[in-house]
Amino acid sequence: TLNLTVNYSSANGDATITVCDSYSWNGSSYNTSGVYTYTTLNASGCTNTATLNLTVNYSSANGDATITVCDSYSWNGSSYNTSGVYTYTTLNASGCTNTATLNLTVNYSSANGGSTTTQCNFYTWNGTTYTTSGVYTYTTTNAVGCINTATLNLSIKYATSSTTNVTACNSYNWSYQGPLGSFNDVLTAAGTYTHTILNVSGCDSVLSLNLTLNNGVSVAAKAMLYGAFDASTGLMKDSLRRATNCPSSQIGIAGVCPPVNVIPNTRLKVFNSVACPNDADTTIGGGNMTIANNIMSVSGNNAIVDWIFVEVRDGANFNNIVATKYALIQRDGDIVSCLDGTSPLNFSCVCPGNYYISVKHRNHLGVMTGTQVTLGASTTSFDFSNPSASVWVKPGYPTSITNTPRKTIGSIATMWGGDANTNKNAKYNGTANDKEQILYDFGTPNTNDILYQVYKNSDLNMDAKVKYNNTDNDKNWLLSLITISVSPSTPNSIISQHTPN
Repeated sequence: TLNLTVNYSSANGDATITVCDSYSWNGSSYNTSGVYTYTTLNASGCTNTATLNLTVNYSSANGDATITVCDSYSWNGSSYNTSGVYTYTTLNASGCTNTATLNLTVNYSSANGGSTTTQCNFYTWNGTTYTTSGVYTYTTTNAVGCINTATLNLSIKYATSSTTNVTACNSYNWSYQGPLGSFNDVLTAAGTYTHTILNVSGCDSVLSLNLTLNNGVSVAAKAMLYGAFDASTGLMKDSLRRATNCPSSQIGIAGVCPPVNVIPNTRLKVFNSVACPNDADTTIGGGNMTIANNIMSVSGNNAIVDWIFVEVRDGANFNNIVATKYALIQRDGDIVSCLDGTSPLNFSCVCPGNYYISVKHRNHLGVMTGTQVTLGASTTSFDFSNPSASVWVKPGYPTSITNTPRKTIGSIATMWGGDANTNKNAKYNGTANDKEQILYDFGTPNTNDILYQVYKNSDLNMDAKVKYNNTDNDKNWLLSLITISVSPSTPNSIISQHTPN
């Protein structure tokens, strides 16, 4: 008898698995694909076989990087601003983890060189010139290779300039008084001048002045000296020149004129000189002046008769003498410069305007224009020898002074002669008469003598001789002048100068 009990083996626990990298099964770890079995006893005490059908897929490490950046780095959607090792996981094609590793070094930009400044007009910074206010940056690479940013906070203030055009005479006082500067200049020459001061912004303010000095007048006067006048020719005699008695020098500087002080061995009338200091034909320091020889060699109508003195007087006050000049007078009456013997007189220090003109001579009575004459750079002419020309008449004429301002001979008006003692009148008798001056200058007890080739004020007829007696003597010339020219016709009459001063 077989009492048989049959128990059966089993196959429980079979599995089909797909995993990543490894799989733990029944206490064992599997990292490769394959079919694995595991046996145990079942409840019946028989073998139980479990089968594992294993598929192992693997994780990956793609996308690793070692990076050095400035300031920050963006990687797989994240931004990193500090150095470190960073990972990023995804699933690979097998469905397993793919791990990317970032080995990151972060260096940093800098901001050195920031400044705030205020400048005038422009400012050059790091090779660039800026002319407007603003905030400017300049970038370079710092020691770690990153950007270094310098910032400039710039304020620009501006310089100013202004130009003034001025026309003045002789000199101009250019002055300025401001909050940040001042000046006071006396300018005596035309030109362009500048001053730089600070304006209210603290920048340069350039002030420019275009100065025109509109000074200098030209006068062409004409007169006749009665002492030298020859009615037969209508000209003056040039006896002094032909006798070489008109002084050609005052111990001498060549090319400039003439006597202000007494020339040695002569008697010259000394006038109140107000000379223009920059004129070549003016008296400087008292004299020592010479006429060029070629001027004194000219003959004919333009031959030189004598020295003469010209005054420019203030048009508002004729008693005020503005400028004077010694000049030469020709036979035809033209008063010319002693520099060339032909040119009109130029007064460089006289401003254009209205003036009186007066003419004086060492032994004649002066004459002056009756009204103001407009003078300017263009030559102004005035003919004192024209009887119709307006000349100054002294107040009181014809009561206290009976003679006219000039002596008229035919169609020519001449300056009165006869003033041997330079006291502004011609007298034959009485106190300080001119007859006695002739005798004094004669200087010899024999009054019949003749002084030849002399240059003296007592040579009233300007023939280069002084005579007290005999034919053509200066004493009788004076007597004739007084008795036939004024009323009453007596030797006691006086011929007086009308011109003031």
